[in-house]
Amino acid sequence: MTQPPPLGHTARMNQSPEVPAPRLLEISWKSIAKILAAILLTSVVLKLAGLISLLVAAVLVAMTMNILVRKMENYGLKRHYGIGVILFCAIGIAAAVSFLLVPALAEQIQAFATNLPKLQASILDQLPAGKISQMARQAAARPETVVANWPAILLGYGSATLSAFSSLLVALVFSFYFLADGNRAFNWFVTFFSVPTQKKLCETGEELSVIVGQYMTAQLITSLMVGVFCGVLLTVLKVPGALMLAVFAGVADVVPVVGITIALVAATLTALSVSAESAIWVVACFLVYQLIENYLLTPIVYGARLRVSNLVVLLTLAAGGILAGAVGVLLSLPVAAAYPVVERIWLKKYLGARVVAEHQAADAEKEAP
Repeated sequence: MTQPPPLGHTARMNQSPEVPAPRLLEISWKSIAKILAAILLTSVVLKLAGLISLLVAAVLVAMTMNILVRKMENYGLKRHYGIGVILFCAIGIAAAVSFLLVPALAEQIQAFATNLPKLQASILDQLPAGKISQMARQAAARPETVVANWPAILLGYGSATLSAFSSLLVALVFSFYFLADGNRAFNWFVTFFSVPTQKKLCETGEELSVIVGQYMTAQLITSLMVGVFCGVLLTVLKVPGALMLAVFAGVADVVPVVGITIALVAATLTALSVSAESAIWVVACFLVYQLIENYLLTPIVYGARLRVSNLVVLLTLAAGGILAGAVGVLLSLPVAAAYPVVERIWLKKYLGARVVAEHQAADAEKEAP
């Protein structure tokens, strides 16, 4: 005969399983305050993005000018006198650009826009008969490529260029304030941090001021060289808009590989409106200059320490353009040059000593003759 289960067992079977009590997510008032502060800080940064970009550009210009000031200090000239010399030269250059270069450039842009239909017809006439000529004429007939629309496009780019030039002048003014009072402001800023962090900040600032300044100086030299070369070449070949194309080539040289290629295409197409021989001369001379720049001028101007991989520069330029437009493109170049310093001082703890040591060994191998 089956024995009945114990009373305690029956009671346990009749009991419903215990349901865990719901866990409440508790957020402290301190955490809420931090979240609100982060939102407020993000909003302020977005509102002041234009001013922040100008200040960063001013810091870069100040780093570049600081190299010249230090050289004058090495020759015994006091710092404030060196800054005065730089200021006098900057005012002279700005006046020369404003009164000589800008009017001539504006005149060439206006003439270029007015003569666009004739230039287009001349280019199409120079093309050999066949599929290439047919495709070019079909492309020129499309609504988005009709030359009648190009003056408005050029005017839009001209307005953007004028705005960028005005911003550059403002950044130049700020840069002299940073140059004159930057050290004292930096020393005041670092006092908010602990002593180890202060040492890192001072070491970073000292090395970045040298490397970024040298990089900006080298980039300015190479841009001026390609601009002068392009201007002289196109003037000799009597290509219309030589000054405009020279300025464009100098600016485009900031972007490695791609920039000089775009400048070459623009110069070749414009030279084709003169003659096929002129276009061939432009291509040949550009190729020769590119070889001379890559294998002779760039190693001298940049040096091994400042040379950055073209792939790294292109990726940095793309990221800077996506994040901050034209200003991001401008600022991305010094960032790429300054990364090794930041990695060694700030990221060694996270990346590991082995990674940093291997990167330094690769840089040392690159510096070796």
